[in-house]
Amino acid sequence: MKRPSTRNKGDAFEQRVAEILLREIKAGAMGLIPPSAELRTAPRYHSNDRGGPIQFDLSIELRLDPALAPSLTIIIECKDYAGSIDVGELEEFKAKLDQCFGKNVKAMFVTTAVLQQGALNYARAQGICVVRIIENGEMEIMMACMVDGSKAAFREAADQMAEDKAWEAQEALLDYDFPALDSTFGLFDTFAIDGEHQFARAGDLLYHLGKPVVAQPRPT
Repeated sequence: MKRPSTRNKGDAFEQRVAEILLREIKAGAMGLIPPSAELRTAPRYHSNDRGGPIQFDLSIELRLDPALAPSLTIIIECKDYAGSIDVGELEEFKAKLDQCFGKNVKAMFVTTAVLQQGALNYARAQGICVVRIIENGEMEIMMACMVDGSKAAFREAADQMAEDKAWEAQEALLDYDFPALDSTFGLFDTFAIDGEHQFARAGDLLYHLGKPVVAQPRPT
């Protein structure tokens, strides 16, 4: 039997992630309904540096008015790896984002692999959402760690929830031997942290990512 190519494997993983995200959007997890929240596959965005487009794996475009340009874009990078994710993977992803977008963009890195410590540190510093999907027989468990800022900020978030739960999410991103757990929320069990925010479900994480950016009034 012919083994699937790396490209085919990557395409299959992207499709799987797309199905997860589309299901959450349709369920109202983004706080918006289509077409206000549109999932795109293989989207292309213009790069001034290249003078042409850069293609990403997936994106979610959020619009307050369907006739207008997106008010916020979530770019999703999908990596189905057998090894570990080094910092270079995240640096390359961030560099492409910087060529195409200004402030109204958020990054999500979804992988089956663990991250090297330097990669996780970089994700924290750059505010990149990192999601790991762990297989356990027929059960798929989505381990997510949204982290930005310093270890102190991460600790502060951990203090607001059960501290072992917060560090459990980090260990799932770094340790291949981390055991998949029985899902508490059906098909997916999500642990996520973003600054002072914590999440128990994939839908809650998406809702947080999809919150519109509200312009603050200038001080008088």
